[in-house]
Amino acid sequence: MTGRKELLFNYKEEYGVSVKFGNNDLAPVVGQGDIVCNNITIQNVAHVVGLNHNLFSIGKFCDKDLEVNFKKHRCAVRTEEGRELLVGSRPTNLYSIKLRHMLAKNSKCLISKTSFHQSLLWHRRLSQLNYRYIDRLDKQQLVSGIPMIKFDTEQICSGCVQGKMKRASHPPKPEQGSKSPLSLIHMDLCAPMKIVSLAGKKYVLVIVDDFSRYTWTKFLKTMDETSELIINFIKAVQVQLKLPVQTVRTDNGTEFKNQVLKGFYNSLGITQIFSAARTPEQNGAVERRNRTLVEAARSMLTQSQLPQYLWAEAVNTACYTQNRSIIHRRFGKTPYHLLFGRIPNVDYFKVFGCPCFVLNETENRGKFGTKSDEMIFVGYSDCSVAYRVMNKKLRVVYESVNVKFDPLVEISSSTSTTTDQCILISFFINHSSSIYNCVRFMFEYFYDDLYGTNQASTSATGLSSTPSSSALTSFEVTPVSSPTAHDVNISESSGLSSPTSEAVVAPLLPESDLLDTSSHELSDHPESVSTQPLLVDVIPDHLSVNDQTPLPHTAKWTKDHPIELIIGDPTSSVQTRAAIANECNFSVFLSAIEPTRVSDVLQDSDWVTAMQEELNQFSALKVWRLVKLPKHKSVIDTKWLFKNKRDANNIIVRNKARLVAKGYRQQEGIDYDETFAPVARLEAIRMFLAYAAYKDFTVFQMDVKTAFLYGHLKEEVYVSQPEGFVDQEHPDYVYVLDKALYGLKQAPRAWYDELSKHLLSKGFKKGSVDSTLFLMKEGELIVVIQIYVDDIIFGSTSRELCKKFEMVMTEEFKMSMMGEINFFLGLQVRQFSDGIFINQSKYIFDLLKKYDMSRCNSIGTPMATGNSIGPDHEGKDVDLRNYRSMVGSLMYLTTSRPDIMFATCVCARYQAKPKESHLAAVKRIFRYLKGTPYYGIWYPKGLGFELQAYTDADYGGCNMDWKSTSGHLQFLGNKLVSWASKKQQCVSTSTAESEYVAAASCFSQSQLRDYGLEYKKIPIYCDSKSAIAISANPVQHSKTKYIDIRYHFLKDNVEKENIELYFVNTEFQLADLFTKALDEKSILVVVVLCEFCIRFPVSTTPVAMVVPDVLSVQSTQHDPSIDADRQLLQSSLFLPSVSNNVSFNPHAKMGAPVITAILRNHPLYTVLTKTIQFP
Repeated sequence: MTGRKELLFNYKEEYGVSVKFGNNDLAPVVGQGDIVCNNITIQNVAHVVGLNHNLFSIGKFCDKDLEVNFKKHRCAVRTEEGRELLVGSRPTNLYSIKLRHMLAKNSKCLISKTSFHQSLLWHRRLSQLNYRYIDRLDKQQLVSGIPMIKFDTEQICSGCVQGKMKRASHPPKPEQGSKSPLSLIHMDLCAPMKIVSLAGKKYVLVIVDDFSRYTWTKFLKTMDETSELIINFIKAVQVQLKLPVQTVRTDNGTEFKNQVLKGFYNSLGITQIFSAARTPEQNGAVERRNRTLVEAARSMLTQSQLPQYLWAEAVNTACYTQNRSIIHRRFGKTPYHLLFGRIPNVDYFKVFGCPCFVLNETENRGKFGTKSDEMIFVGYSDCSVAYRVMNKKLRVVYESVNVKFDPLVEISSSTSTTTDQCILISFFINHSSSIYNCVRFMFEYFYDDLYGTNQASTSATGLSSTPSSSALTSFEVTPVSSPTAHDVNISESSGLSSPTSEAVVAPLLPESDLLDTSSHELSDHPESVSTQPLLVDVIPDHLSVNDQTPLPHTAKWTKDHPIELIIGDPTSSVQTRAAIANECNFSVFLSAIEPTRVSDVLQDSDWVTAMQEELNQFSALKVWRLVKLPKHKSVIDTKWLFKNKRDANNIIVRNKARLVAKGYRQQEGIDYDETFAPVARLEAIRMFLAYAAYKDFTVFQMDVKTAFLYGHLKEEVYVSQPEGFVDQEHPDYVYVLDKALYGLKQAPRAWYDELSKHLLSKGFKKGSVDSTLFLMKEGELIVVIQIYVDDIIFGSTSRELCKKFEMVMTEEFKMSMMGEINFFLGLQVRQFSDGIFINQSKYIFDLLKKYDMSRCNSIGTPMATGNSIGPDHEGKDVDLRNYRSMVGSLMYLTTSRPDIMFATCVCARYQAKPKESHLAAVKRIFRYLKGTPYYGIWYPKGLGFELQAYTDADYGGCNMDWKSTSGHLQFLGNKLVSWASKKQQCVSTSTAESEYVAAASCFSQSQLRDYGLEYKKIPIYCDSKSAIAISANPVQHSKTKYIDIRYHFLKDNVEKENIELYFVNTEFQLADLFTKALDEKSILVVVVLCEFCIRFPVSTTPVAMVVPDVLSVQSTQHDPSIDADRQLLQSSLFLPSVSNNVSFNPHAKMGAPVITAILRNHPLYTVLTKTIQFP
């Protein structure tokens, strides 16, 4: 009721009614109307003449089922749910409610009913802050911007339960606190994270002011940065707050206890206090804040379901919000209030991970392009008034003030229902505790520091972004939808934290062409097919695929993708966009999981389909028959194997299920006889590709599906029925095999015999030396086939012969045509118009990642000169298995990297008992590979195909037994096809003997006869005149009579004029690369002269940056007056890069200056030798 008629609207006169007051006085009611105050209307307000105050009726409140609560200094009107509608004070004996002031402060909480999840929304906005704290922030008016509601303190948040579950707490100990800011600050460096941030950060430095409990977080790459960062922080904070830092308390870590900080503290008069060893309780303020930050960040990541590489953004956001929301126990104020002297505003706070729209300000947006981009909110800027948002597709973090948030989507992203399901942006997520475990693993070292035990249980990998800390650069804003520059304290917004870059870009793998997995037809005009990779995420292994609950069309992501157009269950897995994933065309049909148990497989329709396809092949090829097991016959068990087939770009192209027999239970002579089956050597593969480049034809690739199932067995073999596919009518029956099954010891032999018989019947001829090489000639035309089990590469000088071979194979076997060769036996093969390039860059990157060397510093040589590696009897042992794995990987890499052959072979000599010095040598090779990942072998088309070889020996070079090391390499024209570095089996008594033995092991031409190539007087270049003399005549017989007779076949071939030995100066001995460690300049010279080239991948077209294979120097100038160095001239002209491209007069003097001139004009010189000075 009111006594002021001017306040009433819709006034109606009313007589005959009166109001009785507490002193028994009566006052007449003369009318009633409505009072409008801001956005609220109070109806049926009585007009009482002579009333000096506006009064609320308690009875009217109770009639509306409202609760009225009176306390000593406060009163409140609440709903049944506890939501406070009106709040008043008691300045006198009467309770007063200032309605206009309250509505102006926050009108929304009076005009709209609070939803069930509004308290949960603010819980998430404040970085999972305790409900009691939020209630106190509002009731005690410690912040502005929070709606006036009663927060449900008993409500359960699943993210907090998973992220903050802890042991029972103990009562706090009384302590004498600081009396002013910065009088005491606590510091602690959290141990390295499992996941490295985008900027390479791994550590978190937490700084806490003891007086206000205001916290700063700094992110570091290494511990070495700690001292510099602390010095800069102390200088800045003292200037900003105009207060001195008096005492610093830390633990005893060397990052805090060092001479640099000691000198800095002494210069400023700062006292440094250290806690006792293994006693974190003495530095409890920062230790507890570590735990608070970690728990909040873990809960935020778990609840938002964002990638784990955002851990730094989560920690930074948690620190920012906690500085403005945590209540100091002694003062009852927030840290921000205590430090800056004013109440913080939290009206602009948003839920971490909620979707938002950011203004697109790019110039190339287009007239009708969208004006905003959908992004993810990840925090608040420390150096400007802006939000931090992330483009999830590009993994880029931006800072912008032009951000719009959808309140409904923000609420939905902060709401956790009883089924733990939420819709976040465009991804439907099935909540799983395994995600929480992964986040726990990331913060494992935090628990080590706090509790002394490792509470993490699972591993996770990923990237992290690294924002600046929530530093003293704070600001006070009062916006509705985005921060503004209102009430910004300029002195608090400058220079305390390292500036955050405007955009932080995650490192992505280089894009490359995807493998065309469709069936290729060989046409007369082949065209290269180039597709852009679409990157989507693989399905995490831990997520269930059994939930068949239909997804309603109200989900945001179904707007453009109706459910009826989606194949399979769209709710079966998490779909997130990451940098490494499967191509989208395959993601609907293929499973990214590689199961190990059949029980798990039978729940996945993709793998069940793959298993059924395998058994369908058995039926089509009549592999077995179901029979009753005869007496006295043994049964071999079967097993399912599951593998995802990937291409060179690591894209999953097929789910493959294979049924194999447990052949290790077979007995020789009973279950099998012959088992040997030839396979192509990698040297033969290189020779095949070199021949293709010489003949200028395209090489194609095909694969035989279920190849072993075609081989006929001679023995009687019984196997058990496959698990999951047991005949229900005859469960005790077994299968008798008519054809081979994978896993049987005789299966490879049976398949090779079947394939060989088929090709020979069609007119092909088998190689006399290489049994995996098949050829067919028609006049001058030839088709060449190389077999490696069920993988086949082939090519021909005639396209018709290729088609003919394709028909020969498809009429007998089920083939998978893979088009032009691009990935074979781990080799990346690129065919260009001017040649063929072979390398293993993908394998190198995989090895660097596998052995945690991706972030190592590169080096110019694979081994230090002098080869000081030898037996280390006093060194510390290393992991034998890991060392052997690294050496084995490098040995396979030498298939296309002859430059690491010698270093790898030396390291391989110490696999029996490796030491730390040997492991350091292996890691040096990986560092060299880090700087040269794209090196490979280049086979230019055409040119010559003459066989020539270089041989060298390092006399007594092995430190273990003083045996010599032989090295040789062989060229076909200017195509390097064979190389080796091997320790000799005998101990040589002289340099001549070691060189002679090396030359004997170099000679090999028999395999080339299969191609129809015959060579006479094959040149072998040796830098030992004594070895050449031994091969030519029996001189120095007293020194050579102990040489094993098997090495004297070299002399026989010299006498038969099959080979000729030439002297080459050591300066131009290419085989030195395989006998000793060379310096960087010498390696570059050999690289140039061996046509060992580098190409860079290009993702948009198949044309790469090609280093030409010819030298640009043509010299015919000569000076007859200068004496010719004929011996050096003869040696140099046989170098591949010289003999094919440079013409010299035989009377001209040729020496190092001429060779240097050639190298300086070679295109590789500018690419590889920018800092190298040739003599």
